[in-house]
Amino acid sequence: MTNERLQEMITAGESLDVEFKGEERKPLSDDDLVEAVICLANRYSASPAWLLIGVEDDCRVTGARPRHEAGHTDTARLMALIANRTRPSLTTRVTLVSLHGKEVIVIEVPPAPAPVGTTAGKYLRRVIEGVKKGSYYERRH
Repeated sequence: MTNERLQEMITAGESLDVEFKGEERKPLSDDDLVEAVICLANRYSASPAWLLIGVEDDCRVTGARPRHEAGHTDTARLMALIANRTRPSLTTRVTLVSLHGKEVIVIEVPPAPAPVGTTAGKYLRRVIEGVKKGSYYERRH
């Protein structure tokens, strides 16, 4: 992921394929992170989706909080967390991108060929809401 591509995605805003998770007010929990990933994996699309941690819903880059000790984020550990807490196990690609002096965690989520849930048994899917044209929400089953 290049800085230019990340900036383009942020400028375009959230969509069916792009989700922002800001951490300005509070850290994103592991549970919420995994749920956001499965939601993106289960959407109707053949292309990858993107979870951007450290970007607020209003497109401001506020930066991701460090997820591991020593004040940094270990991308391999984050990929392992997602793989270990999804069923079937989901293989993502995690990169750290510095944008405007802030670190953004970029998670590339492949489309799932079959439904993916959490190991706790939760299934979520990202869809376009039928009532409000162009708005997005998570459908919980």
